[in-house]
Amino acid sequence: MRHSTVLLVICTLACPIQFGKPATASDFGEIGPRKEGNESVSKPADELQIKLTPHAEKLGIYAQALDGDAAARNKWDQISASERTAMLSELVCGNGQIRLRTHALRELARTCISVPLQKETASNAVMALARVAVLDANASMRALARKGLAAQNGEQALQPLAGALQHAEPQVRANAAAALKDIGGPRVFEIVIEQWQQIWGGGPREYCFFGRTQSYVGDYNISGDAYEPVVRSFITGVVLDSKIVKVERDVYLVGIREIAAGNINLPQGGEPAAWAKWLNKERPRLAKEAQEKRLAAAAELAGADDE
Repeated sequence: MRHSTVLLVICTLACPIQFGKPATASDFGEIGPRKEGNESVSKPADELQIKLTPHAEKLGIYAQALDGDAAARNKWDQISASERTAMLSELVCGNGQIRLRTHALRELARTCISVPLQKETASNAVMALARVAVLDANASMRALARKGLAAQNGEQALQPLAGALQHAEPQVRANAAAALKDIGGPRVFEIVIEQWQQIWGGGPREYCFFGRTQSYVGDYNISGDAYEPVVRSFITGVVLDSKIVKVERDVYLVGIREIAAGNINLPQGGEPAAWAKWLNKERPRLAKEAQEKRLAAAAELAGADDE
């Protein structure tokens, strides 16, 4: 008696994306609902995680100060700028009331612009702004966070924001592109193109094996009146020498077009080299526009708070 089975083995080609320290899309975490009153809030992200310590009592002082408590305002003003910034960073990334978080976000953005901060504190503040700009469910909070990033250039947030253009969630990709667009300037395009080049074009050579296992009765073992078949098998197939020559779903091309929307003489090609050439030509204009965006965002943040 003869029988056969078919074996199909496919080697998955993988081109690992590594930017060293720069963040990839996964650093922004997965998106899922978490309730804040009647609003859905995104899950926190790993790369943009800021170093926080419990400040519940002092954050309560901040809330009282916003409600017009003069004594609470005096206590809040006596706290050091670095500690206030750390607490505000914690507050804007939390699940507090939208009014409280909005005021805290505006004050955090102003502090980043006007107050000299320790390096770690300043980095946490920028990461907090980036988290809100990309992951917050509230559109007005995201817009305010983008202004905060634009007002102080948001240099530390550019790598993870560019990496978020690869995120599996379309809304995260759109939010990241919007934040990068509001920051503007040549450096934004430089970082996007640098990360884009890591995955562009052909990949490493790999092998794919397509095969078939053929089983057959090669012999019999005789035990008394019984014949026990000895099943043997062999494999036939073909090994393909393969190489990635093109990436069909190029999220960086989509993202950089969204960031550059409204600019003139945009590249017609869909490869990093064409955009790098465009960037070199438009660099002075982009730098000037970014400076104008910073001044406009800073002026708006300096205005009176909306209740």
